[in-house]
Amino acid sequence: MSKRKLAHAALTITVSPASHGPGIYEARLEGDDRVLCVSRTPFFDAARQLIAEGYDSRAILVLWHAGSDEDCLRANLGTAASLTVEETKYGPRLRLWKPMPTLAAAPRITPIEQAATNPTLPPCRLSRR
Repeated sequence: MSKRKLAHAALTITVSPASHGPGIYEARLEGDDRVLCVSRTPFFDAARQLIAEGYDSRAILVLWHAGSDEDCLRANLGTAASLTVEETKYGPRLRLWKPMPTLAAAPRITPIEQAATNPTLPPCRLSRR
């Protein structure tokens, strides 16, 4: 029995190089042609996407490179979703993933809904002298 057949009991994603540049990959769920993510860490980002879509975090996630007959990575979906890769001075290391804040800094200008206006003042006119 080939390894490919064993992987059918799990969620299998296939990654292929993206056109965005070197080291960036597109991940697709087997049997679904849509792109789950485009990422430098497609295994972990695809896991987070699948969890967000409601897949069971206890499922097994398997990563294949396009054209390969071997598992590249295999992990529990919830575990993969909780990790990321961090570059250190000693090389890449697995770290716990922390979501980025939705707003990393305060806006530099007031949003349009809160813009200051004074309807009692007449419009500015340039005088000609």
